[in-house]
Amino acid sequence: MDSELERCEDQGTSAEVWSLRCSRADLTRLRGHTEEALEYLTAKEKAFPPENDDVPSLIGLKKTCGYCHGMLGKYAISDRLLEEAEHLARNAGFLELLCEVWYCQAWFLYVRANFEPSDRLFREILGASEQFGDGTSGPLGYGASGRTP
Repeated sequence: MDSELERCEDQGTSAEVWSLRCSRADLTRLRGHTEEALEYLTAKEKAFPPENDDVPSLIGLKKTCGYCHGMLGKYAISDRLLEEAEHLARNAGFLELLCEVWYCQAWFLYVRANFEPSDRLFREILGASEQFGDGTSGPLGYGASGRTP
């Protein structure tokens, strides 16, 4: 992943570059460097913001930054970013990304002992996942891929 980012000099605004950036930030966070991951994404967003029509990159950026803020205990910022990501995913009909955002939201609700809303979101994810295998429409009315035809 780092070699791919080096090849493009970690510049640009393409969806592919933003996907790599979010993945790099996730790996950095998983290695215990949450602040570093957040600083990296914040700097890249400032220098090379995703295009407004690149909804998956916008969702990924908001979701990843929101998760990092939550891991740092900055729940108000986390909640706002995750709500923005949820709104984008729902409006675009990206069910898989919506479930990823719901997972992040559910986790931070659970961490703050908000068990009922957390449980509700985890059940939404479970309900959506049951739609993937049988080819029927998911909870947003889209096909199993979660994307509009």
